[in-house]
Amino acid sequence: MRVLQPRPGVPASVRIIAKPGCNHVRNWPAVADLCDIRRMSTTSLILERVLPISMLVLACIAVPVMVFSPSGLHRLNQLRDERVRADREVVRLDREIRRLRAEVRRTKTDLAVVEQVARDELGLVRQTEVVFQFDE
Repeated sequence: MRVLQPRPGVPASVRIIAKPGCNHVRNWPAVADLCDIRRMSTTSLILERVLPISMLVLACIAVPVMVFSPSGLHRLNQLRDERVRADREVVRLDREIRRLRAEVRRTKTDLAVVEQVARDELGLVRQTEVVFQFDE
């Protein structure tokens, strides 16, 4: 095996070890695909190999734990149901608010409604009317 020195501009920590029979040593970018590239620093080894594998293992363990925990899928479904109920309640209250606003508007402007409210809620009668009370 031959150790090749990097071209200018390539970090000094990169060394190419050409396998016997590797004839691509003059074309360095192509050498990366065909020959072994050895990085001299252990930090880059950790970042390139150990870190991705450990993240994959962590994800394989953490995802099922999070999905099947009490705050996982079951809780998500509960929150969706609660949101649907809240949306229905909002629609119902919005309809009631519109109905009450229309009633207030009618009470302020329509004299027949004002008279009806006075008769029903306050028990008022006109002076020309006679009231009959029956014992039930």
